[in-house]
Amino acid sequence: MSGEDIQQAFRERRTYASTDNIVVDFYSGETLQGGDVEAESPTFHVAVRGTEPVLRVDVIKNNRVVYTRSPEPGLPDPRRLAFVWRDSAESGGDSRDTTMHPSSQIKDWSRPETGIRPRPQAPESYYYVRVLQSFSREKPAVEGEIAWSSPIFVRRK
Repeated sequence: MSGEDIQQAFRERRTYASTDNIVVDFYSGETLQGGDVEAESPTFHVAVRGTEPVLRVDVIKNNRVVYTRSPEPGLPDPRRLAFVWRDSAESGGDSRDTTMHPSSQIKDWSRPETGIRPRPQAPESYYYVRVLQSFSREKPAVEGEIAWSSPIFVRRK
């Protein structure tokens, strides 16, 4: 991977952050994290590989947790978790909801402090995943390292 490849990934928002060597793969159809997709009820694919057992993965829509998945007991490798989730009323989401949850980080949504992207206008939403893994195998219930994907921006059809 060259420096130009890394710069291109930043330009396309195909990055994620983690406090450890946690791998996060998040996409919707052919659209990778950082991309834009047009869908009425988007379907997301999530795959995580942590360095310690995964506690949970949250799917976040417009600053609001809309779905949480934890590994089922007895998995051969608790450091891995993969699932597919669709934002629809049947699966616990509401594909029509584009309201923003209050955030302590952004005070004025008309001029967000990040300066990157204005508040989504209906009917646009953004989704990303947050991964929490256990502190250690000896302390499986204690939260440890964390990772966040870049968002996928969804415009309703």
